[in-house]
Amino acid sequence: MRRMFLVAGALLILVVAGVAFSVSEISPVLALRAPTATPKPTPVATAAPDEPSLPGGLGNRRADVESVLGQPTGLKGTMIAYGKGSAAVAYTDDRATGILVPFDAPPASTLAARRHAVQRYMPTDSVFVGTISAGPGRTADLYQSKRLANQVTPPNPKDPRGQFVVVYEFDQSGKLKDALLSVGGIPTPS
Repeated sequence: MRRMFLVAGALLILVVAGVAFSVSEISPVLALRAPTATPKPTPVATAAPDEPSLPGGLGNRRADVESVLGQPTGLKGTMIAYGKGSAAVAYTDDRATGILVPFDAPPASTLAARRHAVQRYMPTDSVFVGTISAGPGRTADLYQSKRLANQVTPPNPKDPRGQFVVVYEFDQSGKLKDALLSVGGIPTPS
């Protein structure tokens, strides 16, 4: 009986690593890392057939994003700001390939609550791959989406299609500052 459990466990690990490795171009070591909390997207609406996300989300066309966020109100770095800084978006080929979501009060909100808050911007078929450190004060969740792969070309042609990250940034006191949803590869620690 014990041997059967060991064999079944080893097979399960190999299958999970193989699926994660085949879905994206990450290392098998990263694929086997167990995250501390597994964020699971739970969209309440459906995305349009030609958009990967709910209205205003990652990978959607600029017209769709602006139908939700309104007209641009300026710039935030290299991104276009909306709602006087309530969100900022980067576009590639008229598709939202980066969305910055600043977090307001309460400043002590948990990472789990913030993960839930950004799900509305994620493709509706997002599959969680893993969590990695993205440098000091940053944590990144890596996802894969077939809808995103079919409709959006990554800004960097070397990045795997359909892969995106959500990078959570903490301020010096450890409070969550913002989240950046970005189409493409795994961020490198800075």
